[in-house]
Amino acid sequence: MAVDYKQYNYPNYPYASETIAVAGCGPTSCSDILEIDPTITAQWMQDNGWAYPYQGTIYEGIAACLTHFGADGKMLARDMDYTQSCTVFNTWKKAIQGGQEGILLMHKCVSNYWTNGGHYIAVVGYDKSNGYLVYDPASSVRTGWHPFSDFAGNISALYTSNRKWNNGKIKVDGKWGPATTKLAQKVFGCPIVDGIISNQNKDMKKYLPNCQTQSWKFVAPSKLKGGSALVKAIQKMLGIPADGFFGNQTIKTLQKFLGVTVDGYFGGQSVSAWQNWLNKQ
Repeated sequence: MAVDYKQYNYPNYPYASETIAVAGCGPTSCSDILEIDPTITAQWMQDNGWAYPYQGTIYEGIAACLTHFGADGKMLARDMDYTQSCTVFNTWKKAIQGGQEGILLMHKCVSNYWTNGGHYIAVVGYDKSNGYLVYDPASSVRTGWHPFSDFAGNISALYTSNRKWNNGKIKVDGKWGPATTKLAQKVFGCPIVDGIISNQNKDMKKYLPNCQTQSWKFVAPSKLKGGSALVKAIQKMLGIPADGFFGNQTIKTLQKFLGVTVDGYFGGQSVSAWQNWLNKQ
């Protein structure tokens, strides 16, 4: 599953003589597909000469970055400005419709909806009814489903990778690990989608038998501070005090919301119901 990173969350990390927030749509789009932090892709781009001062990312750098990090990036075409239709567009569409994730470089040609200059966006899914799922590094508004007509005439370069999309669904296996947390973070609009639920009470671990430590970070009660942004969002939805800690009240209230046995233990039945609910959002 791709991760919806936003370049504006990195206003102080240098890139292309500016910052990721200003010029880092290229490495951020790659990060969306690779599921690694944009600071890593941005640094690799700079170290290998793909970041052009005050311009952003060189065309070939996108495919090179995807390939370097194991996603077999391919640039199908470049300099396609104003082109409305052609064989390469059909090749790219078939790849995405067949399950691959890709990237488009948008230019301001027939429309300035995507950019006033040049802008890379990640395309991470396809649905026959809804179109193409875009993760726009610079906009939560433009992030979402789009028909191909929203792109036509403004595409400058097209890329594919061997990363596969899964319609945003997770496996319903009764285990709350990083994939479940990432989907929940997306559903609740958390600013950081990292698959981590931080600052949880170690004493509650026995009541969360199916919550995996790869995703849940438990600490001693004396070291608790702040809780988790995701847990706060869940608590707000449930209408209970939002302290950020997945405690007994949160467990029972969420179990009641999900229609499962209210026993205070968030085990396999509860997690599976939660995963099913997330998949429907």
